Amino acid sequence: SRGNGWGFAGLSRAAGILPDNEGHRDEYVKILRDMAESVSKTQDEDGLWRVSLYDKYQFDVPESSGTLLFVYGMINGINKGILDGKYIKNVISGFKALLDKCVDKDGRVGWGQGIAWGPSPVEKKHTNDYAVGTILLAISGLCEYLDKTGKEDL
Repeated sequence: SRGNGWGFAGLSRAAGILPDNEGHRDEYVKILRDMAESVSKTQDEDGLWRVSLYDKYQFDVPESSGTLLFVYGMINGINKGILDGKYIKNVISGFKALLDKCVDKDGRVGWGQGIAWGPSPVEKKHTNDYAVGTILLAISGLCEYLDKTGKEDL
């Protein structure tokens, strides 16, 4: 999920900042929407995505890397008006699962795949810098969503 998450988050960011008349924007938007539809169906009932999007039982442990990138990509896409608001349920369940299962009381984000790791089992002790950065992006996206909608909480 981490590799697909990087692509998804990048497409969301690029499509969200490119002008409407930029030649590749429509292509990015279409891929992002197609991916959102597909990956939303692979989210586990606990709110997290697993290491493998095709076989959740291959490494059936929490995995924050892909989850963070999907949550950020979805909330950014919703905020930019590119993705349908129906994905907010995926965002909320993913974010709550991250806080519940992957973020320690000291704020450390665990269960993350390391840089350049192939799909492999992870442990709670596994963390990395990009997980911290991505959760901050997701939080800022959620704050923007709450501000736009006038909601006070998720």
